[in-house]
Formats: sequence, structure tokens, C-alpha cells
Amino acid sequence: MPLATRRDIGQFLIGSIPDRSLPVEIRSLAREFDLGGVILFSRNIEAPEQVAELAAESEALGRTTPAWVSVDQEGGRVVRLTEPFT
Repeated sequence: MPLATRRDIGQFLIGSIPDRSLPVEIRSLAREFDLGGVILFSRNIEAPEQVAELAAESEALGRTTPAWVSVDQEGGRVVRLTEPFT
């Protein structure tokens, strides 16, 4: 598959990360496939400052456009951002 096609497809992919920092594997995927972004879960969230830094690092992964940073925040039973975020 041509590199341009792989990068076009990569823009549709959102990765999750295992803890509170970007692992080398996500950085590698972003370089190779122009990963579309990351999604944050409660395991990734510690404090507002840490989330802001993680979001900025994640956004900078984008090669042609900034990467998306999303949070699995559905409300109801699924609430990832609690005090002091709300």
C-alpha cells in the first residue's frame, strides 16, 4: 500500500494510551501512519495541568493537521473528568 494511502487511512484512527503519558508506540504510529488522534480514559487523567500537557503533546503528533484529543466523557455512569474538572 502506498505511503500516502496509509497516512490517509491513519487520519481515521484514534489510539488509546495505557497511562498518563504518550508511549513510544503511539509516537511511532503517529509518525508512520499520521494517526488521527488519541482518546483519554480515567487511567490517563490525573490533574488539569497534566491533562493539558498530555493534550498538547497528543495534538502535536499530527503531521499534516493537528491530532484530535478526545475524552470518553458520556455523562451518567461514564464520567472520566470529575472534580476539579467539572
